[in-house]
Amino acid sequence: MSNERERFKRIEAIFSKLSSMPQENPEAIEQELIAHTADDPSIADELRAMLDLDRSDNILLDQPAIQIDPAGISSDDLPASIGQYTPIRILG
Repeated sequence: MSNERERFKRIEAIFSKLSSMPQENPEAIEQELIAHTADDPSIADELRAMLDLDRSDNILLDQPAIQIDPAGISSDDLPASIGQYTPIRILG
């Protein structure tokens, strides 16, 4: 477990450094990545994937999980229970 924790900390530190570098110079970012991961190419691959996602416009957390029209929901649509809780009315 300690090795996984150390690996994660290493990836986190390298990612932080690389993601703060100017995006206009991808060659410098790649050189820095190679310099920090020469001993473990799997870390380099993981960091490349993380950097690609970081630069992507398609960010999962920026999108709602589901679209609901609150005007189209009535109290009749509520389930009888949600786990140990009983919905009484719609809020909002």
